[in-house]
Amino acid sequence: MKTLLIIGASGLMGQRVLALAKKWMPEVRIITGSRSGGRQEPTDLKVDILDETSVTEALVGVDGVINVVGPYDYSPTVLIKGCFAAECHYVDLAEVPEFIQSVYEQVYKEKKDASKTVTVISGCSTIPGMIDTMSASWQEDESVVRLRSFLSMGSKNPTSATLIYSLLLPFCDIKRNNFEYLTTKILRFGQKRLYGNHASPYDASGMSWRGGSIPAEFWISFDRRLYSYLLKLSSYVLPVFPLPWVKLICRMAQFFSPLINQLGTTQGSLIIEALDKEGQVIHQISIYAEENGLNIPALPSVLAIKKSFEAQDSQSCENLSQLLTPEAFKVALTAEGYQVEME
Repeated sequence: MKTLLIIGASGLMGQRVLALAKKWMPEVRIITGSRSGGRQEPTDLKVDILDETSVTEALVGVDGVINVVGPYDYSPTVLIKGCFAAECHYVDLAEVPEFIQSVYEQVYKEKKDASKTVTVISGCSTIPGMIDTMSASWQEDESVVRLRSFLSMGSKNPTSATLIYSLLLPFCDIKRNNFEYLTTKILRFGQKRLYGNHASPYDASGMSWRGGSIPAEFWISFDRRLYSYLLKLSSYVLPVFPLPWVKLICRMAQFFSPLINQLGTTQGSLIIEALDKEGQVIHQISIYAEENGLNIPALPSVLAIKKSFEAQDSQSCENLSQLLTPEAFKVALTAEGYQVEME
């Protein structure tokens, strides 16, 4: 029997990953880890992801790790070293470019002395994992020269200070030009969303594409136009504040979440588009969620570990698209109750 350790399972996203892991891998023994330990599950371990001894002890007998400790503004070195030493697979839900880059920099160092192949995939969330995987079906089409993705979130969905901070963290760097541009997009049934450009792992070098790379854009919105305007304002204001202040603001923002929930909806969507050199959309994938939209970014990490456990031969993977096909992802999303349209 395989053993999976979910670190950060006590948080909002961690609870969703834990529930999905139990549903999709009933044959796997699941243990959880947190800084306090013993709160969520009988098998909840006390784990300090920055302490080598703590990580080493937690990984004894573990075959795979899902790291859900946001907002991914720390060093992943200890965890990656520990996973290679324990010969267990590792995935996380990071969307922070610097964190993802740090993971793979450490992977390259560890590979030199590794006796066994270990799957390490950082970014098993909506971006870059799901977007990379779903758009892989277009790689044979040479007319595709650019990609763009539009993520819309329902403001009635539950939130946490960590999720708010993860959203706002890129706004603290004025050089990123978050929400410098706004654009309106009409979804199905005539729904209008006001999107703003948002920092992503694609900003520096684009998306991996046919052995090279392709420019890719990432845009986000909520279900109320007012929130997009507030995010644009934040892009000017937040760079003035030190990060500890921003964290405090995010904790304070939770007091207003009940009011925001009352005004919002649970509807969310992800639109991925492939464009030709004239800027025309030639391919599109649409994913719609009427509710439980936060399960969408939680699902890729579970599918990645499940696939790693099922692999007959040891394999080294650093991209979710190496493990899953767009069709397999569509099947999983449909099974979770989401509507997927691939054009």
